[in-house]
This record gives sequence, structure tokens and C-alpha cells, in this order.
Amino acid sequence: MVEAGKTGEICIAGDGVAKGYWRRPELTAEKFTSNDFDTEQQTKLYRTGDLGKLLPSGDILCLGRIDHQVKIRGHRIELGEIEEALEEESEILSSVVVVNSSRLMAFIITNEARDFSEDNMAKWKKNLSTKLPDYMVPQDFNLVTEFPKTLNGKIDRKSLLKNASEKRETTHFTAPRNKTEQIVAEIWQESLGFNSIDIFANFFELGGHSLIAVKVMVRIEKETGGKNYPLSSLLEHPTIAKLAKFIDSDKDISSWSSLTPIKTSGNKTPLYVIHGADHNVLIFETLSRTLDKEQPVYGLQAKGLNGIDAPHDSIKKWRHIMLRKLLNLTQPDLMLLLGIR
Repeated sequence: MVEAGKTGEICIAGDGVAKGYWRRPELTAEKFTSNDFDTEQQTKLYRTGDLGKLLPSGDILCLGRIDHQVKIRGHRIELGEIEEALEEESEILSSVVVVNSSRLMAFIITNEARDFSEDNMAKWKKNLSTKLPDYMVPQDFNLVTEFPKTLNGKIDRKSLLKNASEKRETTHFTAPRNKTEQIVAEIWQESLGFNSIDIFANFFELGGHSLIAVKVMVRIEKETGGKNYPLSSLLEHPTIAKLAKFIDSDKDISSWSSLTPIKTSGNKTPLYVIHGADHNVLIFETLSRTLDKEQPVYGLQAKGLNGIDAPHDSIKKWRHIMLRKLLNLTQPDLMLLLGIR
């Protein structure tokens, strides 16, 4: 048995439990097991396949099916695994994770209302990223006082999503102020699955990742007269307001630079990360959020990713250019380099 407050499978025993399923021996063997809590009478224990937890009141909270798998970015994941990791945080009493347009949303009940803060949410995301892959870390956190229930007592996940959507629509946000912001906002909304997005909201904190970024930049190219903006533009200008201002500046994007700022703040020795084949520097944005807040991070990218410049004709030439760039930026004896395959 799991401890009170911990998530486990709900099982039923007692005189009301049947002997098994009618003419389904394999399913009977799977679901009706020996009751280890009643060894004298050798009774059966029925495994319901539902997750639940014992509340302080003595009631059992039904959390949904144990095999509740979803697919995120091509990966099959168990939502219960994310919920268990969340509930290891001292401030979180209970949690439910749902999927909305390929984005993970966490609904949590905290011990106290003040525990739901920006600092704690940042801490939760950072802790989760050390236990789970980045595609299993929720992008949104929502505070609730209780979970809505269906008629049979299980958590109503659809109601959670509906309530969150209605709350977001009534929350004050800054709307686009010009044509370019409107274009970028519409592209982000379609790509990220939002009805509206504040122009100062961060693309990556909204659930954006490298695959969505590619789609966004392709759409922006079509909507802005065919100008090919590099993917790294999203790292340097991660809000609608900043990206629209960059587009309107008509800045020359033909000049290539191997160095891309990912996180410039912090007083530690900067970390320079080199991407591997079939990747770009966008994948390092997630990495930067898991590191110390005082750790600056820069990406080193290959030439040609902007779709304009011809790529280097050898690794040796690329290495030479990158090293020369780094030596101009930092002291040789204080250089932190990381390579990702």
C-alpha cells in the first residue's frame, strides 16, 4: 500500500467482489489477483485500473485511468508520471496534468495560496527538468482550490480546460498595437493553440519549441514578403512585441554570425554550446532554463542556417572561425564549451 496522499492504483476487496469476468480467463487473471491482506481466507483483490489517493478526510480522490497515455511531440507519455513528480514538491498538495493542443497544463492545489508564485513555478519547472525530459515539463501552471468531478466521482479534465480557457480570456492582456504585431500574434496563436496572446509573453514559456519555431518562421517569411529570418531571431526576440519591432527595423539579416545569445544575464563564466547535426541553437533555450539563474548561455551555430549564406566546406574551417570568435570574447583560460551531438 502507498502512503496517504500518494498516488496509487485503486483496488477493491471484500464480499462484493466477483470471482472474475464471464468467459474471459486472461482478463480475469490480470484484474483479479490474490488478496495479500487476507491470506487466511484467500480472497481476491480487484484491480480497477484507476489511479487515486487517500485524502486527509478519509475520502479517495479518483485521478483517472492508470493507462492514460498521451502523445507529445511524437513521444508517448504517462500524465500520472508528471503528476507524481509535481507532488514531490513541498508546496504542492495535489496536481492534475492535461493536454491542450499538444501543450501540457498543470492544475495544482497548494498548501497555501501564497505558495503559488512566479519563483515557485520557476523552481518547479527546474526541478521537473532534472527528473523528466523537457517535453514532459508543463508549460502552464494553474492554481485551483479543488478539482471538478464527473457524476461518477472522477476528475473532470474537460471542465478544468474549459475553466482555464475562460479565465485566460477574461484576464487583462496587451493586444497588438500595429499591423506587424497583429501578423505575428495571429501566427503564434495558430501555432501554439491560443485564442489570444499577450504581446509581451515569451514564446518559449508559452510552450514553443524548435519544431513550432520552424513553422512560425516559415509563416512569417510568407507574410512579410519572402524575407528569410533565421530561427535564432526567436531567441533574441522571444515576444511578439520584440519580434515585430525586429521585423519592422528592416535589419540586414544577410550578415551571418556564429554566436547567438540565448541567456545574456548572469555573473558566472559564460557557457558556449555547439549544436550537433540536424539541430540548431533553439534546442539550447530549454537547457538555459535548467541552469543556475546566474549562468549566461550562448549558442554557436553553423553557417548556412539562415538560408542565405553558403555553409562552410569543412569542419576545420568552421572550428577555426568559432575559436577566433570566442577568443575575441573571453579569456582563453576561462572558457566553458559544451557540445551536443
